[in-house]
Amino acid sequence: MKLLIVDDEIYIVRALQKNIAWNEMDIDHIYSAFNVEKAKEILQKEEIDIIITDIEMPRTSGLDLLEWIRESGYTCKAVCLTCHDEFKYAQRAMRCQVDDYILKPIDFQKLREIVEGLVLKIKKERLDKKEQERGGLWKRNKRKVETDFWKELLLSKTTSDLEKLSQEASYIGIEWDYNQQFQLILFSVKKICKRKQEWEESTGLMQYILDNIAKETYLTEKTKNMSGWIDDSHLWVIVPVENTIDLEEKMKKYLDSCERIAGAKMVAYTDEICYGEELYLSYIKLMQLDRENVSLESGIFEEGRSVEDKDQWEMFYHKMRRLFHEKNFPEIKNLVEQSWSPAPYIQLKELILNVCKCEYEIYRFLEENSISEEMFWDEELLGLLEQALHSSAKYVEFLKKSVCKIERIYQSKKEEKGVILEIQEYIKKHVEERISREEIAKAVNFSVDYISKIYKKETGESLSEYIMEQKIEQAKEWIQQENDTIGNIATKLGYSSFSYFSEVFRRFTGVLPSEYKRICRTE
Repeated sequence: MKLLIVDDEIYIVRALQKNIAWNEMDIDHIYSAFNVEKAKEILQKEEIDIIITDIEMPRTSGLDLLEWIRESGYTCKAVCLTCHDEFKYAQRAMRCQVDDYILKPIDFQKLREIVEGLVLKIKKERLDKKEQERGGLWKRNKRKVETDFWKELLLSKTTSDLEKLSQEASYIGIEWDYNQQFQLILFSVKKICKRKQEWEESTGLMQYILDNIAKETYLTEKTKNMSGWIDDSHLWVIVPVENTIDLEEKMKKYLDSCERIAGAKMVAYTDEICYGEELYLSYIKLMQLDRENVSLESGIFEEGRSVEDKDQWEMFYHKMRRLFHEKNFPEIKNLVEQSWSPAPYIQLKELILNVCKCEYEIYRFLEENSISEEMFWDEELLGLLEQALHSSAKYVEFLKKSVCKIERIYQSKKEEKGVILEIQEYIKKHVEERISREEIAKAVNFSVDYISKIYKKETGESLSEYIMEQKIEQAKEWIQQENDTIGNIATKLGYSSFSYFSEVFRRFTGVLPSEYKRICRTE
């Protein structure tokens, strides 16, 4: 294939020529132009397959060049280079049929991936054209008809009529043998670990790639139509029994290839060898295994794996409760790490029960420590809780983040309680003085608003109420000693108004100071 690079900055052209191994992508001719005029000359002489052009060039822009290319009837693929984060030329570029664009400074790996995709498209377009020219369109339709036949065997319950199956197979040119046996493999896409954007933009293309790899791995030219996609996540392959030699090794290589090439982590499920009319039962069984698989995210699923002893989980939550009671958060984290990393095999029902037990222990701790649910739950934890019901890995993540959140809340409340004690000690120590919130705030090194807010939240009463309460308690003690007059006591406690002192005293004790003094004498 032939590639043309157009940019008025020579060092960029040189960098593109040197930093990308074009020959590895079947591009064997690289042309360069430092202006639009030179680019037009090359396009008129050579059959360029892909053009990479800068947009902002002096005199004539890259988009002007692309408009000329389309008007002239050239069909080369186009990638634009631009310095603008917002692609302001988008509408004009769409008219020029631009395939992609990339920002400067250029990410060479990203550009390589873009060009690789364009090379695949060109190859596919050329193949389609050749097939049409020699009647290949019918062959492709025939492949689809054959694939649909095998897919119907998986999805249809009405496969017991062997005579009817034989007729249908014969009608579309499939050799049907009653005694032929098969093994079904079901692949489930669990996670896209890289090339996520390509999956989102072109799921069909990525599935096409995975299906082709499967055909090359498991099927022969004669049986290559015995695979396909059920939905966006499940790929099936029906392997004739004679092709099942070294099947496990082939599955491992296939899973590795899918992750390396398409960035897809997949789990493979297999059933026992069966006859064609029994494939439906195999499919139902493997789909059920996939629904119940909440532990394995990649690899070969082994049916009948040993289930962990349920007593282990009871012991885990018993230890968690004890450590929560002791407020030993570091040990809780260690316990989670030891018990759940890596996440052990666990069935769906057991996972749901574990989630419920975990929620119970969390709510128990919150209640015992007077922590509201609103303080604990946030959008992230709620989202993880929902995912934890379907994935043991997400449950482990929920466990860890829940313990961290609880620790932060508890430490915060512990610090607040320490501040409360400091405030109360200061008030008791200075009860004979005029005490202001500003003085208290200065003494405990916090703002006035903060100490007022946390005091009310933690004790249920205002700071001013506590100050008056302590002054009245001191007044009661002095009145009982009968060493001073009530007026002097009010003055010593910072009250300039005797009547106001008396009113406050009555509010807290139910009687006036003089009555309280009389009561103390009679006792």
